[in-house]
Amino acid sequence: MKILLVGQSEDYYTISTVQNVLAPETLVAENQVTFWWHDRTNDGTAGVQSVALTQDTVANDARVTAGMVAMANTFMRATSRDVHLVMMAVSGTEPRELMDDAFVPSGTKRRWQDDWALHDAATADGIPIHYGWHSWFAAPGTYAADYGKAFAAYLWGRDLNGDLLTYSEAAPLPLSIGGNTWAVSRTLREMFGGDGPQWVAMGGAHRFMDTDPTDLENATTYVGGGSQFSFVNKELATQSWRSLLDNPAFAGRVIKTEMHLNAHAIGRPDGSGGWVDGTHPSGVTDDGINRRARLTAHAILRAMGSESFSLPVVDAEEWQADGSFMEFWSSAGQITTSRLAAGDPALPATYSHWTEVAGVQINGAPAQNAQIVNGRVRVYPNSGMFTNTSLVTFGEGGASGGLMFPEDPLNEFYKNWPVVDVGLSDVPGLPLAHLPDQSVMASTIMGASQFITGPAGPYFVDPVGNLPAGASQFTGTVTFAMDAAQTSNQGYLVGISGLQVQLWANNSNQDVILTVRDNSGGFLVSAASAGSNQFTHGVIVTLTVSIDLVAGFARVWKDGDPLPIIDASFISPDPFFHGVREVQLLANSNGATQLEGTVEYAAAWFEATADGTQPQSAPYVEISGDDAAVALHTWKLP
Repeated sequence: MKILLVGQSEDYYTISTVQNVLAPETLVAENQVTFWWHDRTNDGTAGVQSVALTQDTVANDARVTAGMVAMANTFMRATSRDVHLVMMAVSGTEPRELMDDAFVPSGTKRRWQDDWALHDAATADGIPIHYGWHSWFAAPGTYAADYGKAFAAYLWGRDLNGDLLTYSEAAPLPLSIGGNTWAVSRTLREMFGGDGPQWVAMGGAHRFMDTDPTDLENATTYVGGGSQFSFVNKELATQSWRSLLDNPAFAGRVIKTEMHLNAHAIGRPDGSGGWVDGTHPSGVTDDGINRRARLTAHAILRAMGSESFSLPVVDAEEWQADGSFMEFWSSAGQITTSRLAAGDPALPATYSHWTEVAGVQINGAPAQNAQIVNGRVRVYPNSGMFTNTSLVTFGEGGASGGLMFPEDPLNEFYKNWPVVDVGLSDVPGLPLAHLPDQSVMASTIMGASQFITGPAGPYFVDPVGNLPAGASQFTGTVTFAMDAAQTSNQGYLVGISGLQVQLWANNSNQDVILTVRDNSGGFLVSAASAGSNQFTHGVIVTLTVSIDLVAGFARVWKDGDPLPIIDASFISPDPFFHGVREVQLLANSNGATQLEGTVEYAAAWFEATADGTQPQSAPYVEISGDDAAVALHTWKLP
């Protein structure tokens, strides 16, 4: 059985003699597993190396590492077949280097000729590669929403429709990826001479920690409001990859395993009370390189049919009707954590995110009390009670739950990531799949009172007719469901008259559109689009817009997700809203572009929020209740 593992340093660390400092464990069997790699020092065939693991090579061959033995033993415990592991991994590289001859990153360019030579040597006996594996999300994470498009090209030389791309060294193909244009001269299709093997598909980006001195406020936002763009892109890359896995055009080319490499140790102490590295598996603990190697092997073994276990996905949840807590779990097995499985003491309550289960967020804020109860993750509200609009998410951003560096790694916070016990002997469990579908996690608590809006209203306009003096900030939020029979294509949500602020929902393609002006009358944001399918007709959604003319941002968030669906920046020449204007909700001041549907809540503040959470002060206006209640509101029209 021949298995190709492509990637960069995260996989290379398995065979790195520099990073592996632990003694190897006892070898299970001899001459059953062979590793292949390229030394990247000698060009072409001269750089190809291999070693079969035996008691002698483990003891005396300096090239053999603890990570290699850990991975090999997992294979040998599950199968008696010979296994050849072809490690096509080079630190600090990305697929574009192999595909685009004109792309030369800083440092030494990865040579495609060396990868091809390694493949040819490993298959010189006429036996081809049977399976491929990749967990390549570090450098390629910058591809963001184009990740699937990039890997469809790299792995198979195809577009997202499954059609073959046309390219050659003489006539490279321009390919737009992540805001850059590649000149594609080759893909793995040329190396394999066709589509190649089936690829064992990891479920998304592996764990990352932020190493910036500024702590994170939540999974994708720094304290103070700046976005952690790398983590935002990792999320987008995961979603893009999953879309490819579900694409019928690639059925049969990938084997979904829902393996998520998120429960291993990263980095190492720096010797001075600090920490080094927020990306690579640790070589100083068995929970690092060795655990990652074992988990990789288990994913491949399941794809091969040599192991059988249920996939560790979140597929069930339950909300208490009184809003006191909610639980989510996996039918694959009991959820635990590495810390609980090892019997290690709990972390002290030094920081609010140091809860028993890492990686859970509530309405975009880290959960402060998430526990394991009877094999389920139980989540308590950070304050008050859960409601029908509460949003509990898991595994956003870097998919590690970490917010503070070096405090989190120094205290082994990775041990708090949930894992599913599926009965494997050499790992405490399989990491619980992150970013579960929100249809699984949605609140089932009975909703709040609602009122109906139709072509004739109601809508709401400030009777004062003037804004507060010197207003330069604004936040508005609306929880609503648009009718498919909406008369106007634009359903006005919240804003300030005169196009000072205008947020509306587009009926035809379910887009969300934002326009912003300042006192000069100039457009700072002109009909910025979030993209289609942001909401579903008849389904409640919460949209929040916040603008700060002085700080120069305008953002829109959906359903409490800290990742904005619109994120615009600007420099205002006159950073105030025009004073002779009024706040308006659910239609503009003359009733045009009326939102038609169901509304639970609408509010506005003359304050801004950088992360999508509501301002702490009382709203300038607040509208909620049933039809009879809102009919008495002093702003109601007609």
